Order: sequence, then C-alpha cells, then structure tokens
Amino acid sequence: MTFRALNHFVPELYLKRFSEDGIKVFEYRTVVKHEKVPIWNPVAIRKLARLKHLYSFVDEDADGVIDRSDHLEKFFDSQFEAPAEEAIQRAVCGDCMTPDHWRKLAWFFGLQLLRTPAHYIHTRNWWSSNMKQATESYTEALKQMFPSSPPPPEVLREVEKQFLTELGIPLTVIDESKPDENQIRLRFNSVIGRRAWLVELKRQLAANGIARGLADHKWTVLRAPAGEMFVTSDRPAVNIHKVGPKSWEFGAGWYQPGAVLYMPLSPHCLLFTQVGQPRISRDFVLTTEKLREVNRTMVAGAMRSILALRPLDYVEAIRPRQVNFEKATREELDFANWDEAQTLGDLNR
Repeated sequence: MTFRALNHFVPELYLKRFSEDGIKVFEYRTVVKHEKVPIWNPVAIRKLARLKHLYSFVDEDADGVIDRSDHLEKFFDSQFEAPAEEAIQRAVCGDCMTPDHWRKLAWFFGLQLLRTPAHYIHTRNWWSSNMKQATESYTEALKQMFPSSPPPPEVLREVEKQFLTELGIPLTVIDESKPDENQIRLRFNSVIGRRAWLVELKRQLAANGIARGLADHKWTVLRAPAGEMFVTSDRPAVNIHKVGPKSWEFGAGWYQPGAVLYMPLSPHCLLFTQVGQPRISRDFVLTTEKLREVNRTMVAGAMRSILALRPLDYVEAIRPRQVNFEKATREELDFANWDEAQTLGDLNR
C-alpha cells in the first residue's frame, strides 16, 4: 500500500464541495509576498491545506535507519473521512439522515478541530505554558508524600499517566535523587513536538476518546439565504463562546454550556450546534446578517487561507491581507522544513 507522505489537513473530499469544477477553489491568503499577488486566486484543491509528513510517526532502529509510519493518516481516512462522505452528501442535499449519519458528521467535525497546524501550534503553546507549573506542583506533592526517600517507580509511572490523562502531555519522569542527599530530585522529560501532538490526537480520537462524545450534542444543518454563501478555511471547524453582547472568543470547551460549534459543509450548508441548547430546525435559513457573522468568525479564525466557491469582496474588509515578503518567506520555509525539524525532535525524545 502506498505510503501517504503528503498529508491534507483539510480533506480534498471536503474542499470539492467549495469548487465549481471539482478541481479548483478560490483562495484568499492573509499574508502575501507582494502586491501583485491576486486578492483571490483559483488554486488546485490537491495543492491546498497540505503538509509533508504532518502525521508521520518517526522511529530509528538499532542500525540508525529511520522508519516512518503513516498509520494515523490511514486511521483518519478509514474512521472519519470515508464514513462521513455519505453523511455530508445527505446533509448538503437535504436527504433523510439517521442518527448514525449525524454521529459521523460530529466525529468528522472533531477530527477537523484537532488535525490542523493551527491546532498543533495552540497545543504546543498550551503545553509550554502549563508544563512548568504542573511539574513543580507534582514535585512538591511527591516531596510531601515521600519526605526522606525517593518515590517508588510505580508512583512515577502513575504520575506519567496523570500528566497524559489530565493535561494531555506525554512525558517520562526520571528519578535523579542521590543516596547521600536527603531530598528528591526528579527530571520531567518531554519533547513538545509532532510526536507528542500525534499521540494526543490518537488519544482524543480513540473509540473512548473525548472527540467521540461530540455526537451527544444536538446537531443540525443551517442554510445560506439566497444570493449568499459560506466560506471555509484552513481551520474549518470553529468552537467559540460568547464573552460580550457582540463578542465571541475562540477555543470554547467542546462541552462548555453555551459554546457554539460549527463547520461549513458547502457554500450553502452549515453544520451547527450550541452546547446545552435545543436543536434548531434542520434546514433553517439564516438571515444575511447571521451568515455574515458566521463568515466573519471563519475569516478571523483562519490560519493563513480563506477558501470560497467564488471571490467575496467583504472578506478583505474583515481581514485585510498583510503584504510582507519576509514574513511570507519565513512561513514558507517553516512549512518546507517542518519534517526535518520535527524528525530531529522525535528521534531525540
């Protein structure tokens, strides 16, 4: 079976819904190298929202030979993308849907929340900001429990499990206490990078993982009014919560009461739920004002790429693009060097 090195973090089967010919989608880039770059540019779907070895697990054998596995990419396809295809078709076309179809749409939404580079950056930053406080807290607790001797290995393994289940941080706890010192010395070893992120994705998407519970929400499909359309992006699944009369914040908890979760399924169809609220009637048609509010949030939450069936003039007013040669070039290089940099960290974990 062919190894899948080039990973689409927004599936082609999804993006084709936003294409008139099934081949190209109009893209608005939020950062460009120069003014001559068209504001909206038709781009081949196969070239969009992809990164080489985004989901590859890397190991090194005893002879120093690097081995790669694409099992996670295939897991995404077999367990989420392929099963959701019929459900998306039924939702878009207004056909009858069973509870199983809604379940598959909810799981597909969960996958799209987790699998993007934007989510990787968010997760890495969250881990970095919480690691120091958590390790200090655990070290102090262990000192109280074992004031005069190092904690036994089974206790350290339990700490590792707690870090994984409570914080989603995979790590190893190493006892560096010395016999002649009357104190505990612990080293918390974790490489915050691709492998740690992929391990966390697997955990959240597993059969008993947190993402599967999204199917318990009351999902519906909303429609665009005549003459309007939804846009999507390189971060198509949105989770927001209200922080003011007209103010929303990204990163809402998936089960947080009042949180709004949505994802456009086509230019005219929006998968939607609000946690803890009654289900809105299926195929309810939004007002133009509400649709544009959805689009404003989608545009604001995009990483670098906004995608649409046709160019929309008001997108530029929502998020004016940056013309910055250095920044655009640096980001291109970061993407190009992603695998090399992550592989080094994966092998030195």
